[in-house]
Amino acid sequence: MQSRQLDERFALSYQPEAPDHGRPELALVDRREPRWRYAIIAVGEKATQLWGLDTFPNEVLERAKAELRGEGLLG
Repeated sequence: MQSRQLDERFALSYQPEAPDHGRPELALVDRREPRWRYAIIAVGEKATQLWGLDTFPNEVLERAKAELRGEGLLG
């Protein structure tokens, strides 16, 4: 697994081969204690393409954060 810290709370996580399906997977991780939460951003070729970008699209991050909020996980 590879990761990029975005700020104190959030990081991007990239797995070239996710253990549950064997394909590349990109997720936004909420590193707030006591338990980390995550929202899948992309799987497969799209995950690899997004991970390779120098500047990550803000709208993609905002959608992932909204998904976490929708589950009542973000305050």
